[in-house]
Amino acid sequence: MGEQYVRALLVLLCLIVIAGLSTDEGGVCKFMGKPVLKYLGLISYSLYMTHAIVEKVFKTLLPVSSYSDSSFSICVLIFGVYVITPLVVAAVTYHLVEERSRKFILYKKL
Repeated sequence: MGEQYVRALLVLLCLIVIAGLSTDEGGVCKFMGKPVLKYLGLISYSLYMTHAIVEKVFKTLLPVSSYSDSSFSICVLIFGVYVITPLVVAAVTYHLVEERSRKFILYKKL
């Protein structure tokens, strides 16, 4: 029964976001126009292409079972590493691979 309410709430939230983005004004548009969010949009394809590799490296080097009994602060630290590292890898691959490839294809030079 509760799952239906969650789905209805998600549909309602999606409608609000779509309505908010349909104009160039309003709080949703201003929020989505923040430089950090624009940058995350730029590196999103690199994140898509590299996140599985980073995840496999983490599962090998830092398996969840090795720190599951650790203190809360250690778990938060490792969670932060799990979140930040894929973003850093995506940013690096965006600038070193994606941007250079685009320039090479468009202008035939680096």
